Amino acid sequence: MYTLEDYLNFRGDLSFEVSPVNEIDRLIFATMGKADFKEVLGENETAKYSEVFNAYFSMHGRQEDKSLGLLASPSMMRILHKIALAPRYADIKITHFVNIISEEHTEQMSALTVFGPDGKIYVTFRGTDDRLVGWKENCMLAVIQRVPAQRDAAEYLETIAGCYTGPLIVSGHSKGGNLAIYAAAKAKPDIQSRIESIASYDGPGFMKEFLDTPGYRAIADKVVTFVPTSSIVGMLMGLAGEMDVVACEKDGPAAHDIFAWGLDSSSFIRADALADKSVKFRDAINKTINGMTTPERFQLVDELFRVLSSTGAVTLTDFTDHTLKQAVVIAGQFPKAKEIRQFLHLLARFSIKGKIIEPVKEKIDTIKDRRES
Repeated sequence: MYTLEDYLNFRGDLSFEVSPVNEIDRLIFATMGKADFKEVLGENETAKYSEVFNAYFSMHGRQEDKSLGLLASPSMMRILHKIALAPRYADIKITHFVNIISEEHTEQMSALTVFGPDGKIYVTFRGTDDRLVGWKENCMLAVIQRVPAQRDAAEYLETIAGCYTGPLIVSGHSKGGNLAIYAAAKAKPDIQSRIESIASYDGPGFMKEFLDTPGYRAIADKVVTFVPTSSIVGMLMGLAGEMDVVACEKDGPAAHDIFAWGLDSSSFIRADALADKSVKFRDAINKTINGMTTPERFQLVDELFRVLSSTGAVTLTDFTDHTLKQAVVIAGQFPKAKEIRQFLHLLARFSIKGKIIEPVKEKIDTIKDRRES
């Protein structure tokens, strides 16, 4: 089974005249904005991707071994560098890079527009990085109809559609997939008619109220949500569009790494079904959320992130076996302690940083029994 890095090694020198744009190329376009280009590419500037990335490397160094977070691919910077070096992508132009991060407004939104060699405009949204503020906004998707990042994503798509003519492809990985779908659903009818497809790569879904809106229904048949066999993030809330399950040998959070997904020469390798643990995670989380009122959901999200922040963690990478146990102890002080412990139980069934942390579940239960005795 090949991966995206193998694809770049074996097919990165092929021109688009020889091998037209395929679904792997579309994933690569959605990946180009993973680095923070704000210091080397102005919001209204246009440049070749290779030139922008070389400028980024000149400023920050190669960073090929730099960790970008718990759920980020460990090979992220190395693969981005390979994309920039590959003749297939070197001359592709990019524009309108934005990166908005606001602790005050609990927002994280980043986007990049790619001029495809097929004459199409690829509007891409980046997912959440390791910061807790971004993951709190992710969880707020289950509470309110619109979070700040969704609002700004919709405005971004409208701006790009007004600046350039031609067909639009809208996509994103992780929360970026949610933003892509939301922006397309909120677009004006004339923009929606230009959108050929919307792809969410293991992105969280939506509340039922959103999926019932006229705006979403107008673009629903253009939406595809790609998820790995052992998905976590893509299991959150209601599925948008058609679900395509992609073969992936990694488990849990590691499966969120799009560079680990199975590929052949020009497409994803499809799996027959989701892993059982992903189905159980989805059903348990959605049962909890659906059984709550909106104020109860808001309270749960607020308390969960107050607990996580109280451990001293700023990012997901900061969490260890010790801080997880610490979070369970702190959770006992909050009204939603039961639901918070349930979330930690579910997460403990998956692997983190390549290590199975199922034993953490036993420690959580031990603390729970002591507090309730």
